[in-house]
Amino acid sequence: MVDAIFYAGDMVDYPHRASEWFDRFDAAWLDTPGEAGQPPYPQARPAFFPAFQGKYQEIFPEFPYTGGALLQHAALFGTIGNHEAPGRWRPDTATINEMDNDPQPRWYAEMSYEEQEEEINPSGDADLREQWIRDHSYEFTSYFEVWSHPDDGPQGEAYYAYQIGDVFLISMNVSRVWRDWEIAEWSRGKFTEQLEALNHPDEWGFGDMWFETFDEGSEQYDWLVDVLESDAFANARYRVVMAHQSAFGLGDNVVPALADPVVTIVYDDTGDESTLRLSWPVNADTWNDEIEPILGTITEIRYEYPVEDDVWLNDIEPLLLEYGVDLVLNGHSHVWNRAEVDGMHYLETSNVGNTFGAYYADEVGSVSERASWATSFWDELDSDDSRWDAENYPKTGDVHGREPVFPTEFNPMEELDPLEEDNRRLPFVSSNNLTVFSILDTGDGTVSSYVFDTRDPEGEVQLFDQFGLGR
Repeated sequence: MVDAIFYAGDMVDYPHRASEWFDRFDAAWLDTPGEAGQPPYPQARPAFFPAFQGKYQEIFPEFPYTGGALLQHAALFGTIGNHEAPGRWRPDTATINEMDNDPQPRWYAEMSYEEQEEEINPSGDADLREQWIRDHSYEFTSYFEVWSHPDDGPQGEAYYAYQIGDVFLISMNVSRVWRDWEIAEWSRGKFTEQLEALNHPDEWGFGDMWFETFDEGSEQYDWLVDVLESDAFANARYRVVMAHQSAFGLGDNVVPALADPVVTIVYDDTGDESTLRLSWPVNADTWNDEIEPILGTITEIRYEYPVEDDVWLNDIEPLLLEYGVDLVLNGHSHVWNRAEVDGMHYLETSNVGNTFGAYYADEVGSVSERASWATSFWDELDSDDSRWDAENYPKTGDVHGREPVFPTEFNPMEELDPLEEDNRRLPFVSSNNLTVFSILDTGDGTVSSYVFDTRDPEGEVQLFDQFGLGR
């Protein structure tokens, strides 16, 4: 029996749907029980808490898995991912699903509020101001209401530190919105804004925007330094940092790098094409002096994410190494993979079984290339006149070229879910048939990863990787 569970974000699809937390069931699942040799009921998506209590068959008796009786015995510690940050509240014009992935930056909402403050909030009520800004940007309300984390940090439960026996856990708020890869007139994506929205900032997506800043000088960075310098952290046997995104990974969502979006705005300047280049965020003076005057004349907005400006790599990782962090847990790409940097381990062990793919190449060739379905972006990147720098967007591997660690005991992708062609050992688990979890034994500092083949509900979990923590 475990003592605690660490979960690196993306707990449910849409956090404002209570059914996803407590009792999600769709009778239509009974019509699609699955094919022989494949996971049963492949469309079923169990509710979060019944699965962690081993009670899901009480809701869906035909389902072959009941989950694990964990929460009756163990504390659950999470971190904020993009699925914990629903966007703008527009119930009159949008569904929960549509609102969920419709955030705008808080800094933009704050500017909009200041411009309309006399009309919105003539009495200057602080609670009304905060509610308006959340309604016009994003919020973590469901996460705060459902969970019960330490709340003594600058932003309450949004990021926190806590000691559990020999383990000191730091949970950071490091996540950004998921945007589409395609370059198209309709795409409010990672790289462009929708054509019809170019001159309407209230409909911009602002690229792969942050939900919370964590760079040097930010409130979260200063808090992190204070925690790292505390006696409790220094004296802990094992030091773990949890963040939804980090500077290592083989999955689709590790690209672009964790850099502030650099925006290029192309506009018509009395018949001549001109460009304005900025980095988000900007202050009100820059917005009013440089962006407002060209609204109505904008013909293109595109975003770049320079790999050398990765905030985690430049600002956070040096801190973690300096203070002796042992393990960084991250998520976001729904794969298992790990790396080691100067004795500090990165481990993504999240949501495998609902994978977004891992992208890797070796001497045999590419297993797959990142976001292969987003042909418009990759085709342009390969062209002679690409508007983006290909060095910032590697098609395979880690964005910073770091080498992954291969599983130490046996290779699940080679032996349990082999490639159709050129099957071989791979440094990841990325499969809709296999799921994984990892255990830290604080007795000896061993981190063990286990795999389960969901096509065989009566099967056993198998140990496939181990490594040790501690100084």
